[in-house]
Amino acid sequence: MARVRGLGRPEKPIPHPESAVGQLARCLREGRALRGLTYVELASRTRYHPTTLQRAASGEKLPSRQVALAYGMNCGRSAEVVNRLWQEAWREARRRARCGPWAGPAPQLELVRDFADLSAALVAQHEKNGAPPVREMEMRTAALAAEFGVLSRSSAQRILSRQKVPSSEGQLHAFLMACEVPSEEWPAWTAAWRRACQQREGERESAQGPSLADLEAPFAGESGCIRPWTARLLLKRAGFDPLEGYRGFARPWAARCTSCLSVARVRLSEVLYGGQCTVCGMRADPDSLRPFSCAAC
Repeated sequence: MARVRGLGRPEKPIPHPESAVGQLARCLREGRALRGLTYVELASRTRYHPTTLQRAASGEKLPSRQVALAYGMNCGRSAEVVNRLWQEAWREARRRARCGPWAGPAPQLELVRDFADLSAALVAQHEKNGAPPVREMEMRTAALAAEFGVLSRSSAQRILSRQKVPSSEGQLHAFLMACEVPSEEWPAWTAAWRRACQQREGERESAQGPSLADLEAPFAGESGCIRPWTARLLLKRAGFDPLEGYRGFARPWAARCTSCLSVARVRLSEVLYGGQCTVCGMRADPDSLRPFSCAAC
């Protein structure tokens, strides 16, 4: 390789000039050549060590954005061009490094349905913005903390590592602000966040099973509640004699087991759905407890 006067020792060829990191390296090298700077002279302008600057333009490894910007701007390259090339190289490096369940592309915003989709979209937006450090994200939101709340570094890190999603619309907007998303795009993000929250709430309700009202409904009349006389009849069919008045579907009820004559406090909600005597283990025949209708109920 020909020696360029005034630039010191010739640099090694860029390993992959067609790659994004290779294009960034070429941009930096060309700027230094046009300015006729040695790495020592460039180091005095940027306050970075000559070796750090040389590695930044090697094309072998992506430099930090601060180093790339300092290198390029002191060689006559615009910050916009250097930043764009750096972001493309960063995204390229991320795509190569990804593996496992996170490797798939993020869904389009209107297709976000759950927290997994939302996490993928948020991480992709962060990458699109050049992956600003969490410290910088916190600083970006500090000015409007009164309106949205500060996006702390720990919260930002947990969102980016997919350990959580924004816990409120305010935190979502703070994250979008930290990623420099235009405010006119926020409503679409808010709608996606709400859909994901609704999905999670539905999953929780399914996991909890039917409510007491759902369990009582098959035995209740139009009022939605089991009448006292119906409750007494059901308890007797289950093998218990009530010893006090009926107070409610899930309220303790003093009763005597007709099998072992022990007295205990039972709940009609449990007796009707497989509950048994705690002393003898007597369990009601399910056929005797089939829901029945009565106009008087």
